[in-house]
Amino acid sequence: MSSAPAQFLIYVLPTPTCPIPPVIMPATDCFEILAGIPTDIQLLVVNNCNPTVADISDVIMSKTLSGLDMTDMAALPTNDSLILVEFNFTSQSNQIGPQTFCVIAYTEEQVQSAEYCVTLNVVISSPNCTTTTTTTTETTATSTTSTTSKTTTTTTSTTTSTSTTTTSTTSTTTTTTTTTTSTTTTTTTTTTTTTTTTTTTTTTTTPTPTTTTTTTTTTTTTRHSAGDVEDEFLFLRILLLDLQRRQQPQLQRRQQPQLQRRQQLQQQLRKSR
Repeated sequence: MSSAPAQFLIYVLPTPTCPIPPVIMPATDCFEILAGIPTDIQLLVVNNCNPTVADISDVIMSKTLSGLDMTDMAALPTNDSLILVEFNFTSQSNQIGPQTFCVIAYTEEQVQSAEYCVTLNVVISSPNCTTTTTTTTETTATSTTSTTSKTTTTTTSTTTSTSTTTTSTTSTTTTTTTTTTSTTTTTTTTTTTTTTTTTTTTTTTTPTPTTTTTTTTTTTTTRHSAGDVEDEFLFLRILLLDLQRRQQPQLQRRQQPQLQRRQQLQQQLRKSR
């Protein structure tokens, strides 16, 4: 027996500039097909890379379906990252029921999408689009590393309420003194101040107009050195005697109208009797 050498050709692809795979999604609303009637089916390929870096190069059927042909593949005029792929399907009488086909999209750097499968429902009456089945099969192994960062924020709100109540109480004390005598004696080695204030208020009420006489006498004596306490006391006594002597004629004059009034009242009472 003789053997023939076997040769293998290995093609190494460069690392893609954009390794993000494209995504396939349906662009047709109804997947119910009337038997024997040619029907257009549309799929949309989303290019997740910049088209100037890696555009969609091809869409192949990984699982074919009898009577299904790909008729067109073109980018949308409004967005060149969206590729519209059109298929035409004409079912046969033996294809009543669900029929499935699958497609895969490739970029120019040979980055492929996941396999996308579409199940068509072939009916013999008018389609009502009640059954639509879409199956996606992942044919490539993808390693995904997911990092989740959890941030906890705690907000503490402190409200301090301060209430200040101020109560003001006003107390008024009225003291009426007819005669007040105050004597203060202070002896120090520096300055001694003696202040004597005498206030006399007399109010006389008669049928004639009211007469009010107020006499205020204030005497202040200051000694700039330590003096004799007995001399100061004697001095105060002399001042008080002098004040009483001066006020005595005034008291007598104020009492005369009152005596005259009493005498007149007594005479009137006698006449009335």
